[in-house]
Amino acid sequence: MLNPTPHEQLEAALGERQYRLRFPDDLEKRFEADTGDQRSQMLFISGVICLLIYDSFLIADYLLRPAQFWGIAALRLGLVSGFGMLALLWVRTGPPGWQREGCLALIIVLGMATSGLIFSFSPQSIAMFDPFSFCLILLASNIVIALRFKYALLTTLACLLIMALYVVPSALMPLEAKTFALLTTLGTAVFTLFANYRLEISERNNYLLLLRERLRASLMHESNQVLTHISQTDSLTQLPNRRRFDEVYQRLWQEAAQRARHIGVLMIDIDHFKRYNDHYGHQQGDICLATVAAAIESQRRAQDLVARLGGEEFAVLLTDTDLDTAVQIAERIRSAIEVLGLEHGASGERTMVTVSIGVALTVPTPQTTPAWLMRQADEALYAAKGSGRNCVQIAATSG
Repeated sequence: MLNPTPHEQLEAALGERQYRLRFPDDLEKRFEADTGDQRSQMLFISGVICLLIYDSFLIADYLLRPAQFWGIAALRLGLVSGFGMLALLWVRTGPPGWQREGCLALIIVLGMATSGLIFSFSPQSIAMFDPFSFCLILLASNIVIALRFKYALLTTLACLLIMALYVVPSALMPLEAKTFALLTTLGTAVFTLFANYRLEISERNNYLLLLRERLRASLMHESNQVLTHISQTDSLTQLPNRRRFDEVYQRLWQEAAQRARHIGVLMIDIDHFKRYNDHYGHQQGDICLATVAAAIESQRRAQDLVARLGGEEFAVLLTDTDLDTAVQIAERIRSAIEVLGLEHGASGERTMVTVSIGVALTVPTPQTTPAWLMRQADEALYAAKGSGRNCVQIAATSG
């Protein structure tokens, strides 16, 4: 059975019921890879904010529990914030998801345990207020930090258990206050867990929608690239076509004009190709065109462009060259086609396929244009044909 493509996995995930908190394995790995680093940074920021708020309760500790203040300060600043900051700095480095979430959960559980310890040695007159601050820890865990739901659920259960262990046996609070505190904290746990669940569901659904748009854009880009290649490529020879030639020619002309460099054109025409087609047929004519095109392409430099302009006519754009080099390239092309030894029984002059080549070269000026240089190369090509074909001629204005 074939493995589903990323697009198929995505559509399947979008079509499933929306309350699931885990994607198929491959998609889950991609979700973590795409969101993990950003989530690590956000957890670091939200974690620091929560620690600052947690430590701000030292103000209340100083006012309400002056006798125990320094011990409480050691717990809040030394234990919870000290360990918490080290853990958050590590989370910021982008560890695996389970380590990241587990580390934040540990900080929260430590904060709850420390708050319970502070409650246990508080004066009876103010101890009954402490359990209500435990709700803030659950709020931080499930909403502000927003642990992944599985970790939020386990952390919340651990925090509720810690609170119950401190509050239920305590003699610092009457039964009515204990009951009210426990119910309030339990209600906070349920509400914040439900909100946490919805937050993660929304995040995952939004990710799927965003990923679908990214995949669609990628597919569209690939399709456009294919269409662009098709529209700019001659299907028979796989060389750039006239449209692509004109686009590149205009750009290279402007670059040559700005840099005061030479630009050259080789116009190439297969000698007596109509006779070849009539004699051997169009199928053999197509083979001849493809073979000649490959020979021309094999002789170009890396920076040059070979194109089929139409019919049996080809062109080569030359950049950063002088006249001697342009002529050498033209001669190499002419010779490469001649040594192919393609039979041409209808030539009337020779027994094999040959080409005639016109060379034109210039440094662009305000008085010259790309079309002008093409005409010069064309005139040189016709001069080559008039000189007996299978030769190279240079435009009179080249230099």
